[in-house]
Amino acid sequence: MASPKHADAWRHTYGASLQLAHQFSPADWDRRTECPAWSVRDIVSHLVGAEQWVLGDRPEYDLPDLDHVRTDFDRWTEVHVLQRRDVPPATLLAEFQEVYDRRSAQLAAQDGADEVPTPWGFDAPVDHAVATRIYDCWTHEQDLRRAVGRPGNLDSPAARVVRSQLLHALPRLVAREARAEPGQVVRLEVTGQLSFDTDIAVDPDGLGVARASTGHASVVLNTSWETFARLCSGRLPANRAPVTYLGNVELGLRVAQSLIVTP
Repeated sequence: MASPKHADAWRHTYGASLQLAHQFSPADWDRRTECPAWSVRDIVSHLVGAEQWVLGDRPEYDLPDLDHVRTDFDRWTEVHVLQRRDVPPATLLAEFQEVYDRRSAQLAAQDGADEVPTPWGFDAPVDHAVATRIYDCWTHEQDLRRAVGRPGNLDSPAARVVRSQLLHALPRLVAREARAEPGQVVRLEVTGQLSFDTDIAVDPDGLGVARASTGHASVVLNTSWETFARLCSGRLPANRAPVTYLGNVELGLRVAQSLIVTP
């Protein structure tokens, strides 16, 4: 049996949020976060409910009509939040700990190649499912940290898994979403905890191709790792993000606006 890749990275970020939640003051639970429509309490509720779903706990709940709920996946995420809207913090913390313990044990017993259900209605290998959960859990860990003013783990094992996923998505985002033209090259220079430099060139067929940062670029975007991650998770509008552009600024802004990877 091949243990799931990145299981320890999931444990690290989920455990970090659990530890952080134990430090929340009564006022912290109701603080707004950068995650649209959600408070600190709501994010903890989502983290608990999402992993319970993975464990097979899927209680029925009649979700009311909400303006920001437009898809089945939106409904999946919101159910966990509304189910716990009136649950006391102490009860949430107990659930949080129990889910962490059960999910950690489940991962220890799984094979990374096993197929498991996903919220999108199809089965996927455990390795893929864990990587997806890491993106969600780490992004929400950072939501919580920013909301209560306790930064950290920008270079954690989970952050490295997230960076890998974002780098993999960049060619598609630049070519398809930002509509960069054949022959154009977009360079990203990201500084900070998980720095990287990469060029995304658009080939004659309109496909994005990642390559080393060398030679001429149509536009260079320079920003920090934290800002890049916030842009990619839809937490920061591109027109307010601390990004500098050198070259084709119009193209650069389109790229910054097109970086959203999360659902």
